[in-house]
Amino acid sequence: MAHTTMIPPVALGTNGHLPAIVAQAAQPASLLTDAQRTPVLDEGLGAHISAPIESTVRDIDCEEHDADLPFLGAQVVVNDYQADEFGRVTTVWVHYGRRTGELNPAKARQVAQEMRAFAERLEALCDVADEYAADDYEARA
Repeated sequence: MAHTTMIPPVALGTNGHLPAIVAQAAQPASLLTDAQRTPVLDEGLGAHISAPIESTVRDIDCEEHDADLPFLGAQVVVNDYQADEFGRVTTVWVHYGRRTGELNPAKARQVAQEMRAFAERLEALCDVADEYAADDYEARA
């Protein structure tokens, strides 16, 4: 039996607007489509899954057969199989090429924070690579 969680209505602030904390929490959700926010039953998996978010960059592996895979992707999976016995479990599946990590929401958020920090260091590393590339054969041709 699928569980549904009812979220009580949010009380408006004295100015008629949502409290700031709710507005901030709602902002990231606007980056997602309805299908990415709403897990639906996947009968083959036996769990509710959302549509994945995907990077526009395709897999960067040098193997040609993976060229159509997204470099990164993620989706919400809500598994309530045998919920009476084990309880419902919500995870975020993070896809990287052909591999998938199954993370609880807190760990997925930590991974997102680490990815932001990594992206900054990757940019800095690219700057260093650009300096060295100036002397490459292609740059001199």
